[in-house]
Amino acid sequence: MYSKVAMFAQRLGAGYWLGAAVLCFGNVAPAHALDLKVGVYDNPPKIFFSNAGEAQGIFIDLLKHIAQAEGWTLAFERCDWEACLSMLEQGSIDLMPDVARTPERETRFDFHQQTALSSWSQLYRRPESKIDSVLDLKDQRIAVLASGIQRDALESMLGGFDFQFKLISTSSMAEAFSAVQQGRADVAAASYHYGDYQASKYGLVPTSIVFQPTRLYFAATRGRQAKTLEAIDGRLTHWKQSPYSPYYATLKSWGVSEHSSTIPTWWIQLAVSLLATALALAGIALWLRWRVKLTMAAMRAKTQELEAILRAVPDLLFMMDEQGTYIQVYANESELLVAARARLIGKKVAEVMPPDAGQQVMKAVTEALRLGQSHGEQLELQLQDGAHWFELSTARMLPLPGRQPAVIMLSRDITQRVKDNAEIQRLADFDQLTGLPNRSLLHRLYEKVSSRAADLHHGLALVFLDIDHFKNINDSLGHQVGDQLLKEVSRRIQNTLRDSDIACRIGGDEFIILLNHADVDAAIHVAQRLQHVLHFSFDLGPYQSGITASMGVAMFPEDGQDLDTLLRNADTAMYQAKNDGRNVARFFTSAMQARSERLLELSSALDLALDNDEIFVQYQPIIDLQSGQINGAEALVRWKHPRLGMVSPAEFIPVAESSGQIEAIGGWVL
Repeated sequence: MYSKVAMFAQRLGAGYWLGAAVLCFGNVAPAHALDLKVGVYDNPPKIFFSNAGEAQGIFIDLLKHIAQAEGWTLAFERCDWEACLSMLEQGSIDLMPDVARTPERETRFDFHQQTALSSWSQLYRRPESKIDSVLDLKDQRIAVLASGIQRDALESMLGGFDFQFKLISTSSMAEAFSAVQQGRADVAAASYHYGDYQASKYGLVPTSIVFQPTRLYFAATRGRQAKTLEAIDGRLTHWKQSPYSPYYATLKSWGVSEHSSTIPTWWIQLAVSLLATALALAGIALWLRWRVKLTMAAMRAKTQELEAILRAVPDLLFMMDEQGTYIQVYANESELLVAARARLIGKKVAEVMPPDAGQQVMKAVTEALRLGQSHGEQLELQLQDGAHWFELSTARMLPLPGRQPAVIMLSRDITQRVKDNAEIQRLADFDQLTGLPNRSLLHRLYEKVSSRAADLHHGLALVFLDIDHFKNINDSLGHQVGDQLLKEVSRRIQNTLRDSDIACRIGGDEFIILLNHADVDAAIHVAQRLQHVLHFSFDLGPYQSGITASMGVAMFPEDGQDLDTLLRNADTAMYQAKNDGRNVARFFTSAMQARSERLLELSSALDLALDNDEIFVQYQPIIDLQSGQINGAEALVRWKHPRLGMVSPAEFIPVAESSGQIEAIGGWVL
């Protein structure tokens, strides 16, 4: 187009147009001489300070040409973007170049009318980054000039997309580019002049994301520089009419091209306006078609991705409003639904679920709407194949215009987990062989029944039952037969007791029976019944045999109030029953306690008797009654303790035998 204008100028006489332009420029006389303080922030190539401290750039050169023509004196003040705007508003500086007009800024500053420079904004990224469309900005960090027009434009442009992004405010475009270079941001927003001039310095490249076409001006302190702005308008208006003017010379020197001709301004403006409009409409149409195509492709991909995710998720998924009305239902396992999907949509939770379960669902909905999410609510439902447990995870949806608040709820079938936990608890609390409570559970059960017995002032009886000669059964018939016997003993004990009584197995052939609301007579009665039922033959495969058991009984609270004390005393009574010939029951007495303490004391002291030379031997002669001669002697072991004195062999020999110390003593004697 420029060549056509040049040919047109040649035909009419280039000298005529140049002369007219010079004449026109010559008629624009200096408005008034004054000193102007100009704010300069860093935005090359439009405006910046050189390394030597000299103000430079497109706007600076334009202003210097205008100042020379008008007779002004210029002083340049270095400041960052925010500081420059603040100083201009307060009147600390008179002019600020490179400012875009916005309604908000027009309330704070004065502007001239003629555009000084046109620009647009663009996003810049690192070369390895894959950001080339608006959709690629999902979850990205965008460095942008604080209070710049790019910030508002980005928020407006990206606000219509359903994804998150983060704007990082910077005080200069150099700071924004540095943030991307150092990885503190993913892209930086800048005018294309700055980007083309500086991107390679920071190792950045432009993206295809272009936005915010802008017209740039000189801004002045409001109400103070009307004549100055009028003079700038006059110079720009005249200079833009000639391709040889200081305006186009300045742009050319900085490598910036602007359309110019010697055709009258109104004709150029009309032609450019029509052409720009046509190109803009065509560009917009192509851009919109391209964006729609990309958006539709992205939507199809997202839809397919969502469908794949939903197919892979085993959980039930529901969309509900705040009243608990089903809006959408997704279920890969429809048999887990409380009703068919078609029956659920449009129905309220209370209409299709049992009251208790419905209340738990609505509790999760209410909590999610109030707090944003709800986790861990559990409920039980009776379905066709039996009881199922579900765990709910609920999240509040982003509110949409014209739609009431809603939530997304995931319902996970945790039936197997509940069963597994119950089994784990059972294994922790119950004997695996007999199914009776074990020692751990016995402590918790005792706490309950003893507390109730204390409140109601009634007694408890604790029976310690041990099968007589059980070791012989295991050794002669095998452990499998022994286990079978223990299970049958357990069954007979349970059948003998009341529902309020408790039977436990605490190990080996030892059983604990806790008789609730029982006195001595009741304990005697139960012990006799147990002896009776255990005496009947047990069917042990090829063997038929009855058994006997020794039992010790301790009473609550007379013989102890805590379980450990009662167990210890009942165990003492049980051993007394063993000593009394087995197959009997003995109640704990204070004499047993004293005897038990005596035996414990003897056993402890006997451990050190050999080491302390307390054991000695007396020899009893064997005499031939006919001849009167000594034929031999019997060696009799004796024990003299420094505190206990002489301890009878009848007392310490059984202790040594039961504790295994008799072997060491026998070896020493030999």
